[in-house]
Amino acid sequence: SNCDCFQVYAILANGLRAIEVAHDLGLAHGRISARHILICADGSAKLGGFRKASKVESKDRDFCYDVRCLVKALTELGRCAVIASLVLI
Repeated sequence: SNCDCFQVYAILANGLRAIEVAHDLGLAHGRISARHILICADGSAKLGGFRKASKVESKDRDFCYDVRCLVKALTELGRCAVIASLVLI
């Protein structure tokens, strides 16, 4: 079955906010994937996997790369191809 579209949009909004905050702090995630999207019991999402984050080198380039990776991960989630990789917290 497909993931709920509302949930995918909520994950996108939470993910974009996490990317924005990280970049404001000078951190680029650099490797966002479906396994880094943590779904909480209340349905909100958090972005994990910052252990290997790097310093923002080019704000526009790094931000665009992180957003593209987030969208790709959401595409995977929307198709439920990697639902098993979600971590429920």
